[in-house]
Amino acid sequence: MQIPETRYARAPDGTSIAYQVVGDGPVDLVYASGIWSNVELMWEEPRWAHFLERLARFSRLILFDMRGVGLSDRGPAPPVLELQGDDAGAVMDAAGSADAVILGVARSAMMAMLFAATHPDRTKALVLYAPVAKTVSTPGFPYGKTPEEQQQFFERFVREVGTGKNLALQAPSVATDERFVRWWARFERLVASPSAFEELGRILTNVDVRDVLPTIHVPTLVIHRKDDAIVLERQARYVASQIEGATYVHFPSTISHSPVWRPARTSMTSGRIDSTMSWAHRIPRAGPSNRT
Repeated sequence: MQIPETRYARAPDGTSIAYQVVGDGPVDLVYASGIWSNVELMWEEPRWAHFLERLARFSRLILFDMRGVGLSDRGPAPPVLELQGDDAGAVMDAAGSADAVILGVARSAMMAMLFAATHPDRTKALVLYAPVAKTVSTPGFPYGKTPEEQQQFFERFVREVGTGKNLALQAPSVATDERFVRWWARFERLVASPSAFEELGRILTNVDVRDVLPTIHVPTLVIHRKDDAIVLERQARYVASQIEGATYVHFPSTISHSPVWRPARTSMTSGRIDSTMSWAHRIPRAGPSNRT
C-alpha cells in the first residue's frame, strides 16, 4: 500500500503533530502507537501495514505520532501527559472529527484515558491495549513493578535503544528474525534520539493516572497479553477494574507483546476493535455529523 499523506495539526502551544487519515468507515478511530511511532515508517513493515489496513476497513482511521516521537515536534516543554491529551484533540480538529473511538496502545493508553475522561463528548468508546495507570508499586498500590525492577528495565531500555536488542522483551516472537531486528533498530533510531527516549522514559516511569480512571464514563475495552514482560497483567487488570463497566480481554502468552507482529494477533486485536466500532456506530453522534 502507498504511504498515506502525512499532515500536521497545530497543538494549542504551537507544537506540530504529524497525523494521517486512512479509510472512510462510518466511525472515526483515533490511534496513537505510543512511544514506538512513526506514521510513515509503520507502512514499510508489511505486518504493521496489514494491521493498519484492517483497522481502516471498518473505520476512518486517524493515526498520529505523539509529541516527541516520530514526525511530531517535541514542543517547547517536556512531552507530559496533559500536553499529549491536547494533541489528540488538535489532531481530531484538523481531521474534521467531532467524536471518535480512541485507541491507546501501551504508553499512549495513558493519554487516551486522560482524553476520554476530559472529553467524554468527543469519545464514543475507549480501547486500551496493555494500559498502565501507574508504573511503579507504592504503599497501597501493589500492582506495578518494584522500584528496583523498573530501574533495571529503564537502564536496559536506555542502553539498548537504537539497536533492536530490546525486542527480546517487547516482541519475543520476532526477536530472532534478523531482517526484522535490523528494520526495528532503524525504526527506533528514526523514532527518537536516545536522549529523547530517556526523557520519555522518565516521564512515563513517574506518571500516575489512577485518579482519572473512575472519571471515565464511556464504553471501554481493555486488551492485554497474558504474561507480558513489560506491562504486567495485574497492571492492565487494575485499569479495567477501576473504569466503570469496562470489559477485559486477554490473549494467550504465546503471542508477542505488540498487537501487530503475528497474523493471529492482528486478527484477534482488530476483530475485538471491529466489534467495539460496530457497537459504537450505534451511539448517537455528537451533533449533526461526526465529521466537521
